[in-house]
Amino acid sequence: MSLIPCGECGKQVSDKAAACPHCGNPIAHTPPGPSHYDQGAEEIIREERERAKRFGIPPGGSRPNTSGQSAGSRTAGGFGGTEKRILPAAILAFLVGVLGVHRFYVGKTGTGVVMVILSITGIGLFITAVWALIDLVMIVVGSFEDADGRPITQWT
Repeated sequence: MSLIPCGECGKQVSDKAAACPHCGNPIAHTPPGPSHYDQGAEEIIREERERAKRFGIPPGGSRPNTSGQSAGSRTAGGFGGTEKRILPAAILAFLVGVLGVHRFYVGKTGTGVVMVILSITGIGLFITAVWALIDLVMIVVGSFEDADGRPITQWT
């Protein structure tokens, strides 16, 4: 409870009172204006709308699904699934994994180049062999991601 001035006599009146006890003037209960929190929320909403416009997301929704997959198959890493498949990536990782060919396949050319360069050296060959084995396991269990951060989850 707080005290507010009466609009008629100016004396302090409870904000819960229906009328001033001194003069009988009805107390107008006006809803509070927007709070600082509301203004901050409006600012965030405006910024998000501008960001969505820049990335081509329509108002009130997400990007249209152009991947050919159902909306339920969208992943946290991006919209739609990746066109890369587990089986080819796994075969490449198994056969020529030390050269990083499976990484080129999924679009991770930077780390693919690193694996090629490391494979040229003797100690680097051991490192890339372990690296390729870890990648192979990640590919088979479906936790390997393409260059856009979308997990490769379909076998064929």
